Amino acid sequence: MKLLDICDISGKSVKKFYGQKKYIATGDVIDNSIFQYTVVTYDNKPSRANVEISENELLFAKMLNTKKVIIADKDNINNIYSTGFCCLKPKENVNNEYLYYFLNSESFNKQKNKNCSGATQKAITNEGLGKIMINSIPTINEQIKIVSKLKKLDCLISNKIKQINKLNELIKSQFVEMFGNKQDGFKYNLIEFNECTDSMLKGPFGSDIKKSLYVPKSDDTYKVYIQINAIQQDESLGNYYISKEYFDSKMHKFELKPKDYIVTCDGTLGKLLRLDNEMERGIISASLLKITLNNKINYKYFEELWKQYMLGELSHDIRNACLTHLPSAKIIGLLMIPLPPIDIQNKYAAIVEQIDKQKFEFEKQLEKLKELQSALMQEYFG
Repeated sequence: MKLLDICDISGKSVKKFYGQKKYIATGDVIDNSIFQYTVVTYDNKPSRANVEISENELLFAKMLNTKKVIIADKDNINNIYSTGFCCLKPKENVNNEYLYYFLNSESFNKQKNKNCSGATQKAITNEGLGKIMINSIPTINEQIKIVSKLKKLDCLISNKIKQINKLNELIKSQFVEMFGNKQDGFKYNLIEFNECTDSMLKGPFGSDIKKSLYVPKSDDTYKVYIQINAIQQDESLGNYYISKEYFDSKMHKFELKPKDYIVTCDGTLGKLLRLDNEMERGIISASLLKITLNNKINYKYFEELWKQYMLGELSHDIRNACLTHLPSAKIIGLLMIPLPPIDIQNKYAAIVEQIDKQKFEFEKQLEKLKELQSALMQEYFG
């Protein structure tokens, strides 16, 4: 059956109001939760702020590859919303929470993306929405049972994420307790970061590695670790290789080795990844920085120092309003950092390793819960 057999496209234009209201743009919603808003009056609200919702209705973001769903409740029903949302009202004998879960399903979002249109910002239209199919829905009582199962699973997933976040906060607080912070003062003397590295350099200029130089992978090639996604997803993406001959003649100083760090320099900057023994032999691209630490600094201590202090200090040197860039390796090397005795760093690292073990267990449990959630959503919604 079609989705519009079980619900209607609804939503009302904003009526004249006095005083102020909260305006919710699509960008104000993350993980189906409203995390920020803009206070507006009727006279100064943006033209897109023109959707009101009523009891039992739902909103979903129309844009391609965007999953954001809001269900009307006492906390959000008086807000006004962007026209980037589509409003739906379930028909009789359709539970609004059941519809909410369908709008979050892979089945719906694949169909939505397929039927999006538009020259610049692709989005689903009412015509496109009319093409979306849904499995025959069960009785209202069965819908309520399904919703109950999915809500319990949501709660378990949310609690597991909170547990992981608490452990992350514990690592941060342990660092401050042992070493201090910039605001209240560090407990140890500052030295140049250069003194903690064996080498640090950015990748070669783009013109130094041209696509014409890329070759098929073989036993005599080196991988080119490229772009930001390699860091964001903790893996090296893409299949770009250079020959051993070109590596030996031009690129050998950019070689990566296990225990080196690669850092994003452009766009989403400062993401940090420590390479392990499973890595392919390769080099960094122009968008990455390579850091090789020496034995004066423990890598666990460095990673937390980078997140809590170094990246913030380096942000003062970030330039170009359109595309952010990490400062040069020279500037990074001159940054003054606190350096406790190595035995104190090692003590901190041992504490972090114990916390990481617990995190790993929680993350495995979270992965299983998400797998179960995915299986149930597939069972119920196709």
